[in-house]
Amino acid sequence: MHAYIFDIDGTLARSNDLDERLFARAIEEVLGVKGISTDWASYSETTDEAITRELIDMHRASKDADALVASTRSRFIEMVRADLADLQRTITPVAGVPQVLDLLADREGASVAMATGGWPESAKLKLETVGVDYNRHHLSTCADHPHRYAIIQHALARIGRGTDGAVYFGDGIWDARASRRLGIGFVGIAAEPGKRERLEAEGVTVILDGFGDIGEVVDAAERALSIASA
Repeated sequence: MHAYIFDIDGTLARSNDLDERLFARAIEEVLGVKGISTDWASYSETTDEAITRELIDMHRASKDADALVASTRSRFIEMVRADLADLQRTITPVAGVPQVLDLLADREGASVAMATGGWPESAKLKLETVGVDYNRHHLSTCADHPHRYAIIQHALARIGRGTDGAVYFGDGIWDARASRRLGIGFVGIAAEPGKRERLEAEGVTVILDGFGDIGEVVDAAERALSIASA
């Protein structure tokens, strides 16, 4: 059977706007760098850890990079916690979440995990907000590795699976590229405006708007696996 691995931001939770606002603010407050690009694909690696280190290298060239990363991480998480506590600004689940994770996990021989480029503290806050039990489904983050493909590998290792039969669900072109690097199936999630067009431009052909129909989700995973193995 299959290993179903999920990104979080834009895939399980409509939280990309939150990340864009708060990550940029945290970078400005801690590093003193204003107006950073929130086109995450413009960075060499699209994870919170890697982007922060890249910005430090570009603007600070500091020997205290680890301390600056830790401060940025702490400030960002403080902001996320405060933002999610404001009921007027909360994030919402993508259609079918969290039920889809439980339905897939209940399939005989199937495994479910999450692999995100975010830090674990903010990832858990987002998952709690959209009703996903991260204690049931393994969670790998940029604290495990700064590179997305390696985060997916880490998630597979945690559930005791190799890349054979693995499918990654994500909304970013970096998700598609990491999946291709690993030789696993990829299903694009276009739950937010503009995502479908960017995924299609990247060459992604299996795309869902959400997870409302479990049959469609399973079928999409099968088609993605067929493409990956062709």
